[in-house]
Amino acid sequence: MFMDNPPDCQTLRKGVFAAGASFVFFNAIVSQFYYFFYSSAADASLSPY
Repeated sequence: MFMDNPPDCQTLRKGVFAAGASFVFFNAIVSQFYYFFYSSAADASLSPY
């Protein structure tokens, strides 16, 4: 893939930063949805007694 023209360090750094930033952003969104749905389910559950 990169045999003829290997990527330079700056290109790799930008790619790694973009991948990390998108992972953090996606993880934050999923975490907020998980918290919202978990707290909704915990509030709506019936008391066992």
